[in-house]
Amino acid sequence: MDEVRAGKQKRILRLTGITIGVYLTFRYLLPVVIPFLVAGALAFFLKKPYGWLTRRYRLPKSVAATLITAVFVAMISAGLFFLVRELLYQIGDLAENIPEYMEQANLWMRELCEQYERTLRLEDGEIFDWISVQWNSGLAEIGSQIMTAILGNSVALVSWTIKFGAGAVVIFLATILFLMSGERINDTLAHSPFNNEISSLKEKLIHAGSAYIKSQLIIMTLTAVICCVGLSLMGNPYSIITGIGIGLLDALPLFGTGTVFIPWVIVELIRRRWLRAVVLAVIYLITYFLREVLETKILGKSMGLSPLASLAAIYVGLKLFGIIGVVLGPFGLIAIQELARFDEKD
Repeated sequence: MDEVRAGKQKRILRLTGITIGVYLTFRYLLPVVIPFLVAGALAFFLKKPYGWLTRRYRLPKSVAATLITAVFVAMISAGLFFLVRELLYQIGDLAENIPEYMEQANLWMRELCEQYERTLRLEDGEIFDWISVQWNSGLAEIGSQIMTAILGNSVALVSWTIKFGAGAVVIFLATILFLMSGERINDTLAHSPFNNEISSLKEKLIHAGSAYIKSQLIIMTLTAVICCVGLSLMGNPYSIITGIGIGLLDALPLFGTGTVFIPWVIVELIRRRWLRAVVLAVIYLITYFLREVLETKILGKSMGLSPLASLAAIYVGLKLFGIIGVVLGPFGLIAIQELARFDEKD
């Protein structure tokens, strides 16, 4: 009995040590090595075209790695340029029409208040005047806070921009070096005494990471496309910016398409625009079930975590690391499980 108890205590201590190690790694080491992890992921993605270039045209490794990385960056930059240009165009058009939309909203609110005033037998304009005072006060407070935030964080914004640019350069150069040194890195790992553990953990995390990124990108893209198409059919002049915004919002934890569509449907119902409310509700239901089906099919099985374990990992990660913890939580649990399994073998 004493041996069994001692064995249990030893396993608990080992698991506690592994958990603390994973936490400290995510808390302090991960922010430092993120550019190299991104570069490693890009190198893994570009490995096949890089190999094809070196074999087909017998280019030097440095030339092939630089060329394929530069082409990839150029393609991504071109796509972002056209997307941002269209978004800026729609944002500018929206800004020009804000006064008109505010006037329409003002008339609609006045009509709605008049209906309630007649129903409640209040004086004309009593509800509307109260709402106007609160609205103007709220706008003034929001404007003051925005200006304070801008002025207070201007130096931090410049610093962040410089760090982002430096990080981008590091990622670009590190991707080239990873492509050139791929075989050497694999040989070094092969001769490491922890080769089996590192390879197994790396394979598990890469598999889970690929599944997560793949599922989120597919869901986010399809959600944005569905929203853009649906809003375009409704005649919305800002369908692209709205659809992309909803797609990005859906990828954030604790949010979703319902954050936009449910209030929007309610507003359309209040305004008695039944067809628009129905179309918006249909778009919302399509995107909702799309996420439920694809996330379960692509993500759940690939990461190898039960729904309860995933939920617990997401909650703990959110508490420990904030929003990014929604991603780090499940990956941390996978790392702990794998490391504990290696420890049990020993």
